[in-house]
Amino acid sequence: MSALPIGIKFFLVSKHTGNTIQNNENHRPTAVNKNKGPWEAMEAKRLGNGTFVLKSLKTGNNLQCDAKGECVFTNGNEGLWEQWRIHRENGHYFFESIHTKKMLQVGNDGRCQCANGNKGLWEQLAIHKATIVPVETPVYIKAHTGKFIQSNGENKAHAQNSNKMQWEKIQFKHVQNDQYIITSLKDGNNLQCDPNGGICQFVNKNEGPWEKFRIEDHGDVFFLIAHTGNVVQVTNAGVVKAANRNKGPWEKLSFEL
Repeated sequence: MSALPIGIKFFLVSKHTGNTIQNNENHRPTAVNKNKGPWEAMEAKRLGNGTFVLKSLKTGNNLQCDAKGECVFTNGNEGLWEQWRIHRENGHYFFESIHTKKMLQVGNDGRCQCANGNKGLWEQLAIHKATIVPVETPVYIKAHTGKFIQSNGENKAHAQNSNKMQWEKIQFKHVQNDQYIITSLKDGNNLQCDPNGGICQFVNKNEGPWEKFRIEDHGDVFFLIAHTGNVVQVTNAGVVKAANRNKGPWEKLSFEL
């Protein structure tokens, strides 16, 4: 299993300072505070050679390390400068630049660079997942009833059986900041929440406010927050809607691959 959560937004936290690495206004990685917002959000991709690229979700650019050990989020390349190998030792993660063979470190001032091959406190990083749901990967969303959300014959979102077939196959796409589009792979339509009553349905392929959801991670379960601020729930009858801001059993969701 990959050391990094592939296709899932995550944050890199320095064990040295406790601060989160961000893509700053100069497109350089720095760790100056404990924020976990758009500036700090990253996503990893595993390449065919077993290395990783680290993408800033703020700009879409990948972290690279030049020959002097300077690090920057410059472009979306996936070449030697952008490739990283992940080491895990004694519960700590270390990020080795394939280009320089040196480790990413966080200094006292928050500066991030690849200065040497040490694996000490300055180089120790923690990986904090932002959400448990993979993106760009087919999944099945399971309700508290044990049934899976599907796009039914009337394009309504409904959890009416325990099937895991094309009707139930869902895919998440990250679009901006902490917002996601949820697509039915049965018809390609996106889940939307009607603000008048909160009914959720797969009607069209729009990617507007009605179709954008936030994911709130609670370990093995998660909540979907609609554009109205209400939380998606599944009733005992299988109706999917975002009628209120409760976060009880009806609102708890999980996923299966």
